[in-house]
Amino acid sequence: MRAIKVCELAATLFPETPPRSATQRLRRWINGDGELKKRLTRKGYTKGQRLLTRCQAETITRWIG
Repeated sequence: MRAIKVCELAATLFPETPPRSATQRLRRWINGDGELKKRLTRKGYTKGQRLLTRCQAETITRWIG
């Protein structure tokens, strides 16, 4: 997996949701789950980030399913 835009990952995780809503949903999920946010922060995630590293995207994918 390469670096991926947050909106692309959101569309993959929530295919039934319009792109903008999917991105908002993913950001709410990250901000609302303290453990996930902590893991992402350790991997360099910052608020408002538009591109995710491969490692960050894999962490989110594994966490959300």
